[in-house]
Amino acid sequence: MIRLLYGNNTFASLKRLQELILLQSHSVVSIDGEFITSIDEIFSHTDSISMFAEKKLILVKRLQNNRRKISLERLIVERLEKQIEQFEYDIIFWEDSTIRKTASRKTLKTVAKNAKKKDSGQSLLDFIKTHGEAENFTQLQEFQIITWLQQKLATAGITNAVQFTTQIIAKCGLNQAILDTEVDKLLIKLHVENRHELQASDLEILTRYDAVSMVWELTDAIGSKNKALALSIIDKLLVKSTDTQFVFAVILKQLKSLYLIKAFPSQSQRIKKLLGMKDYTYNKTLRFASRFSIEHIKKLFSKLVDLDFAIKQGKIDSKLGLDLLITTLN
Repeated sequence: MIRLLYGNNTFASLKRLQELILLQSHSVVSIDGEFITSIDEIFSHTDSISMFAEKKLILVKRLQNNRRKISLERLIVERLEKQIEQFEYDIIFWEDSTIRKTASRKTLKTVAKNAKKKDSGQSLLDFIKTHGEAENFTQLQEFQIITWLQQKLATAGITNAVQFTTQIIAKCGLNQAILDTEVDKLLIKLHVENRHELQASDLEILTRYDAVSMVWELTDAIGSKNKALALSIIDKLLVKSTDTQFVFAVILKQLKSLYLIKAFPSQSQRIKKLLGMKDYTYNKTLRFASRFSIEHIKKLFSKLVDLDFAIKQGKIDSKLGLDLLITTLN
């Protein structure tokens, strides 16, 4: 059996790869396709297979990153075509990105010349689609990640999964791999304590990874005039070496979103389209907007722009400037 796993959702493709490896009863030979110079580095492992030898699974990783991928793919397809009727081994090609079809003039001439020959000139992707299995793993959208997270918690027996999903995402972000690891921590905790319901205090064990979510909390703290919390979040952001300009950019973007939502409450669909917002993000911003008046947003925006200009001119340290901005809010 020959398979291809590819796409920019490496979390899902690696999960699938692990599943396939676990299903195999034979040993795995892993080859870094990015650095091979000859297809012999792949097929030398198949040539040694005999009726008495242990069957092997050959895993070829990141062939698409190889500088000679076009010529190597052509040679691999030619080799596989000769053995198509008598595969005595399994090969999995794993890519950590999408596969773009690229054809040089030479390749196109080869395809035209051999058009009458069965399968001649096929790309590796097309060959595997025809003679094996090719699976494309794309990045999930926000609502899909929310659904996936709810299903993961529900499958583990958590009865109030929906109630805490948005809180978990707000703390950990939308990176599926990070969410998977952090939720596993929660599940272990609940299993040890023999519980099936999450509590707000359980979320304290989660590690915060998403700087954008932290900046949202900073904006919220500013809006509620909670100076102590705002200063604490700034300390955490800058300790994590988050770029000050990044913090400014995110806050200004959030203030723009808050202003539009606050000023034009009846134009939700238009604002979503203008800002490229999904329903989840819009509703989250709408909740934050209740803490701000339009005048407060304008005033804060103006102060941030002035502070950003002063920092860029070297008139004030960025950390000190942010601290002073928070403490002088009224």
